[in-house]
Amino acid sequence: MKSESIADAVLQVVAERQPGMTGWSAKLPAAERAHLEDLRERWRRHELPMTKRAFARAVVEVCQKRGYFVTGIQGVEHWIGRRSPQ
Repeated sequence: MKSESIADAVLQVVAERQPGMTGWSAKLPAAERAHLEDLRERWRRHELPMTKRAFARAVVEVCQKRGYFVTGIQGVEHWIGRRSPQ
């Protein structure tokens, strides 16, 4: 088995990242990510009566309980504020 060089490994990591996408949400299963993106859009349309911080805290809590890595509350708030889902 041929070992890849450190340069190849770095380039592979960069290639696997999608530009503009917050890392934690990209790692969620597609169906889970779609549900969260739907909630985000509903929040933006003012259909969900909660603050951005409360929404972010809930996302962090639920994702962690399901065993998903999630960035901190501020990272989730940034994701909530993104205009176009990637």
